[in-house]
Formats: sequence, C-alpha cells, structure tokens
Amino acid sequence: MTRTLYTLSLPLLILTTGAFAQSDEPPMSGSDAVLAEMDIHVSEMVNDALSAHLDDSHKTVLKSLAHQHAVAANCEAFQLDEERNAAEMSYVFEQLGTIEDEDERQRAILVTMMGYSAYLGGQNAIAAYDYDAFCRHAAEEQEHEGDDAHVVLIAAE
Repeated sequence: MTRTLYTLSLPLLILTTGAFAQSDEPPMSGSDAVLAEMDIHVSEMVNDALSAHLDDSHKTVLKSLAHQHAVAANCEAFQLDEERNAAEMSYVFEQLGTIEDEDERQRAILVTMMGYSAYLGGQNAIAAYDYDAFCRHAAEEQEHEGDDAHVVLIAAE
C-alpha cells in the first residue's frame, strides 16, 4: 500500500533530487516538479497533523482513498466501488475507536476528516492542473495495483 501513498510524490521526488540521474526516465518538466512539491507539502502537513491519532498504515490508506476519490471525481473512466470504499473508511476510523476519552476521540475524528479533506483538495488541485495527465496516470496506477486490498476504484459504467 505504500506504493499508493507515494504514487505521485515518491517517483517525482526521486527524479527531482537526481537519485536516478542514470535512469532512462525523461527529465521532469518544471510543472512536474511543482506538482510533486504540491503533493509532498500537503502530505507532510497532513501526516504531521494525523500522527497523534493514526499510525502510518492508516494514514497511507486515508491518502490512498483521497487520491482515488479525486480520480473518480475527475476522470470519466473511473467510479468508486461504494461497498469497498465504506469498508476502507471504516478501517481508517476503527483505530480512533480505541481512544477512551470521548472528547479526545471526537477531536481525533475531526482532525482525521480535516486531513482527508486536505489530501483530497491537494489531489483535486493536481488534477485541475492537467486533467488528461492525471487521468492517464490513474489508468497506469490501476493496471499495476489490480486487486490491491485498498483499491476502491472500478471502471465507470
């Protein structure tokens, strides 16, 4: 699932830093670097806010869901599998159910929803920059992820 969390940011970050200078990958354009920075900035901000409430695996799923929701909203070829989506959201929020203090649990739920919204907003901004590229990338992701347990996207009907 880590692959999904860093789908946009990790490959772009690696290319930006020159870690694969000998790679056959084409160099990033200036706009690709900007999009990578957008994704990285939002991810770091949200991860910091959520770290008191969610472990890394739950944060990864939350970001993946936000990305997939942006794909479904922006790319005609995709829609959400509502049952799988509900199950994955339940998985994220189940960890918050272990918080004993009711006020603290409610704060954690609010922070998690705000984090999800920030992830989703960041992904929608990236999509708005270049819808065609965003949707092409989503199609490539779908080919590689197949039946990953946390994938909630399906082909649109």
